[in-house]
Amino acid sequence: MALSIGQATQPLRTNRGFTLVEAMVVVAITLIMVGLGYSGFSSQLKKEQATAAATQLMGHLKEAKMLAMEKHESYAVSLAGNVYTIFRDGNNTANPPISPNCTRELNEPVVHQVDVAQDFGGVAMGSNTRFRFDTRGMPKNTSGAFAAVTVTLTKAGKRRCNVRMSNMGRIAVDCQDL
Repeated sequence: MALSIGQATQPLRTNRGFTLVEAMVVVAITLIMVGLGYSGFSSQLKKEQATAAATQLMGHLKEAKMLAMEKHESYAVSLAGNVYTIFRDGNNTANPPISPNCTRELNEPVVHQVDVAQDFGGVAMGSNTRFRFDTRGMPKNTSGAFAAVTVTLTKAGKRRCNVRMSNMGRIAVDCQDL
């Protein structure tokens, strides 16, 4: 089979690639989309810091309640400023037993101590209170009465979460955007 003169002079273009302009357009569009996605993601991340702090506090409260029932000892919770401390309130193990006072003595081991503002990027905790879980897991205040507690955690301008504990020891979290 013979080639004609017209076919031989046309260049063969079987290997096509992207031009530099096409590649730069794709990169620019990708960078714009990533930038928009990141701004939305960082805003959502800031909202979730309050939720994370509230969820961690709820988990620590449930742990203290379970430890009190399991070990048959009082576990106290002290909320002051942006710091909460959970410790074994060992006054009832003294001989003779002393009423648990929800105040940490030097010999009482700390289970958890959390600075919410530091650990969760500026989340503020709005409660100053002390209570304990008795050996049946029931929350009691410093005078020994059943205690219902609400702790508010807020990420300024973003989200507010409430950790609510009923006087029977039921613990739940609810959050709302600001």
